[in-house]
Amino acid sequence: MRSLFALFALAVAASAQKVPDSGYLLTAPKVLQAGTSERVCLTLFNLAGPQRQLNLAFRERDVPADLLETLDESDFQLFETVTTIPDDVDANGEYCFDVPIPSTIAVSKADMKMELKGAGLTLTDESEVSIKSEALLTLVQTDKPKYQPSQKVLFRIMTLSHELTAINNDLEEVWISTPQGTRLTQWKDVKTNTGLVQLEMQLTEEPPLGTWTIHVKTPQEVVSKRFTVEEYVLPTFEVKIEAPSKIESDERTVTARVCATYTFGKPLVGANITINATSSVSSFQRERNPELLKNISDYQLSDEKGCAVFDLLVSKLGIGIPRIGSGNSITVKVLVEEKGTGLTQAASKGINQKFRFISLQRKDKIQSYLKPNLPYYGRFELKRGDDTPAVNETVEVCYTATYKDRAASSSDKSPEAASQRYPLQGRFQVL
Repeated sequence: MRSLFALFALAVAASAQKVPDSGYLLTAPKVLQAGTSERVCLTLFNLAGPQRQLNLAFRERDVPADLLETLDESDFQLFETVTTIPDDVDANGEYCFDVPIPSTIAVSKADMKMELKGAGLTLTDESEVSIKSEALLTLVQTDKPKYQPSQKVLFRIMTLSHELTAINNDLEEVWISTPQGTRLTQWKDVKTNTGLVQLEMQLTEEPPLGTWTIHVKTPQEVVSKRFTVEEYVLPTFEVKIEAPSKIESDERTVTARVCATYTFGKPLVGANITINATSSVSSFQRERNPELLKNISDYQLSDEKGCAVFDLLVSKLGIGIPRIGSGNSITVKVLVEEKGTGLTQAASKGINQKFRFISLQRKDKIQSYLKPNLPYYGRFELKRGDDTPAVNETVEVCYTATYKDRAASSSDKSPEAASQRYPLQGRFQVL
C-alpha cells in the first residue's frame, strides 16, 4: 500500500462567525517514482469555475545556505506542472489527473508547492515529498555460455522497469570485445521492440580464445555479459571418484578411490593423482578452533588398474568432532595428470555429514485411545535431520496417562477434577 499525503486549505469569508467560504483537499503519493506518472486527486469545496487552474512546482530540498545566497531560487526548481480544471467539474466535485515525473531527477527529497486559482481566489500550500530515482534493469542473455570457432553468437537484451515490466528504452551503443579488449563489432542507437532486441555475431574459424564481453550502454549505465570461446578437445581419458555420498555424524575418516581410464577402456597407469578436500564448517567455528584446517590434500601415482586409494582424515577439517556440530559437507576435488603428455582431467564429488538430531514420527495406524487393562500398540519412525532413517539408536519409551474421576452421585453435574498418573505397559515398533 502506498502512503499518501493530503493538503487541505480553506478561504475564510470576512465575517464575525468566520465561516469557511471556499477550499480544497489535495491527495497525492508521498513517495514519487521518477520516470513514471503519479495519480493526484483534487477535491473542491465551494470553488466554482470557470478558469480554475492548479500549479504544482517541485523544488530541491535541503539546499546549502551558501548556495541559496549566490544562486536564484529558480535554479533549484526540478519541474513544474500546470493543470486546468474542466468547467464541467462541480464546485464541490473531485478531479483526478496524472503528474509525469521526469526520469532525470536525481534528488531524494523535494518541496512541492501548490497554487490553486479560481473564483477570484488564490490558495497556496507546501509539503515535503520523497522521490525515488528511475530504476531500470537491463538484462543480457546469450543462447549458451560457451562457443566454438565458426559458431554464431546469439544474444538478446531486455530492459525492465521498477515494476519488472518490459519497457522501450533505446540503447545508445552495443559492442563486443575480445579477450584482449579489442572492440570487434558494434551497433549504434539500437531500437528496442517492446523492450526487447535480438542481435547476433558470427565467429571466424580462428577467433581469439578466452572470455569475450558484450557491452550494453544505456542512458543510465553500462551493462556487460561474458561468454567463452574455446576449442572442443575430445577427452582422452575420464576420471571417477568412488566415495560415500553420506557419512555418519561421528565419522572422522573418509576413504576415496580414484580411477582413471582411457576412452577405449584401458587404465591410466602411473598417472599423477592429486586430491583435495574442503568442508563447509563455518568461519566462526574455525576462529574458535584454530587447529582446524581449511583443506587437506594428498597425491599418489595410479596403480596397474589406473586407481589410487586415499584415506582422508576429515577430522582435521572439523568433521566428526562433537563440539563442531553435524550436518556439514565435504567437497572432494581430484586432478589426474597423464604421464608423459601432461594432459589433465578433473573431477569432484560432494559428501554430506548426517545430522545428530533425531525426530520421532507416529505412523497412521497408531492407537488414538487407551483401553484400560489392555495392551497399547504403536508404530513409530525415527529419522535424522536430513530425513534419513536413524539406525542402531537406543530408544527408551515411557508413557503416562491422566484421567478424571467423576463424582459418585449422578446428580452432581460438576465432576471432581482428580488427576492421577500411572505408567502404561505396551508394545512398540521402532522403524
